[in-house]
Amino acid sequence: MGNLTGLKIGESLFRSNPLPPPRPSPWYFLLVGATVLALLAGFVAIVYPSVGRCSSGVYQSGPNSQCVGVTAGSYAFPDSASDLADIMAKIGRENQRVVESGVHFESIAYVVPLSSDESGLSVALRHELQGAYAAQVEKNKPADASSALPQPQVRLLIVNVGPDGSEWQRAFNLLADVIEQEHVIAVTGLGQSNDNTRAMIAAVREYVDAGEDVDAGEAGLPLVASRLTADDLADGPSEGPVEGLYRIGPTNGDQASAMAALLKRETPNGLTAVVVQDTFDAYAQDLGRAFLNAYPSGPFRLLSSPLPYSSEQGSEPSGIFGLMARNICILKPDVIYFAGRGAQLRTFISTVTAEACIQPLQLNIVTGDDGVDLATLLELEQEESSAPANLPENVSVRYTTLAHPGIWSEPESLTNPIEQDRFEQFTQNVFGENLSDGAAMCAYDAVSSLIAAIRATGTSDPAPREVNQVLKQLNNANSIGGVTGWISFDPMTGISTDKAIPVLRLQRDGSVTYDRVTSRSASPFVSPLVR
Repeated sequence: MGNLTGLKIGESLFRSNPLPPPRPSPWYFLLVGATVLALLAGFVAIVYPSVGRCSSGVYQSGPNSQCVGVTAGSYAFPDSASDLADIMAKIGRENQRVVESGVHFESIAYVVPLSSDESGLSVALRHELQGAYAAQVEKNKPADASSALPQPQVRLLIVNVGPDGSEWQRAFNLLADVIEQEHVIAVTGLGQSNDNTRAMIAAVREYVDAGEDVDAGEAGLPLVASRLTADDLADGPSEGPVEGLYRIGPTNGDQASAMAALLKRETPNGLTAVVVQDTFDAYAQDLGRAFLNAYPSGPFRLLSSPLPYSSEQGSEPSGIFGLMARNICILKPDVIYFAGRGAQLRTFISTVTAEACIQPLQLNIVTGDDGVDLATLLELEQEESSAPANLPENVSVRYTTLAHPGIWSEPESLTNPIEQDRFEQFTQNVFGENLSDGAAMCAYDAVSSLIAAIRATGTSDPAPREVNQVLKQLNNANSIGGVTGWISFDPMTGISTDKAIPVLRLQRDGSVTYDRVTSRSASPFVSPLVR
């Protein structure tokens, strides 16, 4: 609308001379500034609940303001319980060497859910990073003194997504900000099987560089999980396989099927069994479902429907186990498959052995990889009490695990002896630490598999879609000889076919020993090139 009075701005309607613009009071500026800052603070608080900068690419986040984000080794996440100062310094130095070499490099993002709570998981996460670093250094070396550095060279970026992956969204956003700058070509590690990890996987799979034209099945960064075991990450009841996700460790279902196959091979004349089933825990449901499908056949009989209990918070299973013990006394199974967590297994053993059966009963218990928690609990009980926390004489416990150096002693060529020697010598010389928990072995194979796929593209600067295409071909004659066994990725599910699964035995004094190896078919996959 025009100036109907014909006056210039600043002129008074009552005076002929123009007035100078009014000078705002100093309080005006203070008020405006305070208002702007308050609005900005409110916006930041909504988008980023905590914005304290811990280091380059690492920021405080979450209710405990834990530092999460991406580092090339310059930051050791001192607020976590994993004691990462030494391994992060080593990763940082190798990354710097790669940059200074002048050779083209690609970066692999290793995702870990670090927590400030001290636990067995914090030690396993440190071991994972040690295994990843061992693979990085070994694969970056020239073949011999006269050879050039292999291309591309590989850097490791460590991505902390917070306890249980709770800060995955913030960490992923920080990772996405540097994908192009840091040449991030793939993601590995990935932590635990939970909803946060599923969301992180979906975000990584959906990520596409701006302007990149790819098919849906080839979109996103390649993913190789080191220790994810949940069945529904691969073949959920409604969503189907997660295309582009490949796994080093065996699934929960494969572990239960492998134990069933082992029992049949050990006692071909038949065994009776019962399943003790946690109806609340997803891991336990994976185990029970697979064992029930794989075990019953011919002389291998289930004596009853699964014996149920619930580990839901607030539930105390000891009373249920007491009632269950009476039925077990009557059923007299040759073997009990415990589809539950190690903590409840400790309660189960204490409760059932306290029940006086009319006839003495031998409890032969087998379970999945969380059986390691039973061993940990027995060890803690021994430390806290002068009396040894022995298993009762009539109880034997065996459990499957993801990886163990015990398989290196098997007569068959279940692993690549060259990789085995490299891993063993490197970890002993560099770390001098017992890495038999399998975490370092799984991480070593995850990083090694990705590096093999990256270099198999035939270019020093591959696109993520090219790496995804190669990963689909890493099976049968193209399988990877790892330290955890031969890795033959099913191109549809990403699961390592008939993967070698070690079985460990818990001794009466709480110590753990290697028992034998099995697989889904009881005969682990071996490359046809070495059979």
